[in-house]
Amino acid sequence: RAWRRIQVKDDALATATGGIGGGVCERVGARAVAADGGPSTGRGSLGVGGGEDVGGVDVMVAVNEENIKSAATASTAAAGLIVGGPVLAIIAAMAGNYVAQQETEVGEVARGVGKVTLDVINFLLKVNTKYDVTGKAGAAASDAVASLKEKDAEGTISKVEGVLGEASVKVKELTSEYDLVEKGKQALSYASDLSNKAIDKGIELNKEYKLTDKVTDSVKTAVDKGVQAAKSG
Repeated sequence: RAWRRIQVKDDALATATGGIGGGVCERVGARAVAADGGPSTGRGSLGVGGGEDVGGVDVMVAVNEENIKSAATASTAAAGLIVGGPVLAIIAAMAGNYVAQQETEVGEVARGVGKVTLDVINFLLKVNTKYDVTGKAGAAASDAVASLKEKDAEGTISKVEGVLGEASVKVKELTSEYDLVEKGKQALSYASDLSNKAIDKGIELNKEYKLTDKVTDSVKTAVDKGVQAAKSG
């Protein structure tokens, strides 16, 4: 983990960040006063660094407005995927992203779900850091693979490992060369803006042409005709 030496502004900040006296070690990205007297400008984003120490608790994902909205979108997408598959996941993600941006009661609920999601993620990361869950799982998997290799006379597993290793190196090279992570984040941001604009336009058109009322009337008429046909039959 990246750490740096900083000079705290007062004793309260020293206590909050676990410092002793005038200097403490603090996770890069936390709000703090640097040694030169300027504020730390590190800002985390969901899933990409940005951890901070708050009240002595190591926060792996910064709980800020941007991350809360992103978590709300991810939560609705996951719910849509479970209920109705990929298509509903996309629709739910668009709806969740739109609602999370609104300054309404529904928007507050969506952001509340996002904050809870971040709290759960941070809790799981903290548990993993304390008990090394993924490390132990990885060690167990390595032992299992090693055991299989001993029984693999034809060396099939080693060949698969070689192919996967080469693919991993190639992906890293492409990611580094073309900055795919940053471009992917930009693409998601553009998609988010476009979906919000599309939803706003749809709401505007619905208010102007009363599309919902027309659909409701059409459905009601169809149902009435069906009932009448059933009675006459």
